Amino acid sequence: MALPPKGDPRRPLHLAIRSARAFGIIFVLFGCVTLVPLALMVARRGFSLRLMMILPRLASAMIVTLGPGATYLVIAFYLKRQRHWAIVTGIVLASMQLLIALVGGGFFTVFLFSGGAGMEDYLLIPAAIIGLVILALIQLICHLVNSFDAIKHVPIEEQRGFEPLMVEPMDSESFK
Repeated sequence: MALPPKGDPRRPLHLAIRSARAFGIIFVLFGCVTLVPLALMVARRGFSLRLMMILPRLASAMIVTLGPGATYLVIAFYLKRQRHWAIVTGIVLASMQLLIALVGGGFFTVFLFSGGAGMEDYLLIPAAIIGLVILALIQLICHLVNSFDAIKHVPIEEQRGFEPLMVEPMDSESFK
């Protein structure tokens, strides 16, 4: 699907679809990556007591990443169908994740600048990633908010029905 040109009222909707799809893919991939340590532990040692202690942490990491990732993919699908509830759901989900990222980023910044870490240079990379995620979530929320007007505009090729023909006025010469 081609991106509408600048100035087109449908452009924010298409940008929101792309952003939601990208977030969905990224979070689903992160969720699948959390399965790798679990699979390696089961393959090496089998199902043990130590695995039972780690399992809740891995399950919570999967829920935090796979849940929103799958939700973003569903939101992108229904945004393409111009559903109002998908915009609202996307705004709520992105706002919750933004709040969590801001709180986590704040704690991480306090930890970074308090001198409690020994490798400050290496901790700048996660801080930059958290900052980029915060900016991307803000951009997604802006696109979703602007999408309310975009769902009102249906492209001509997708309109159904017919275009009514207007009645033309008759002149007196046509009766002769």
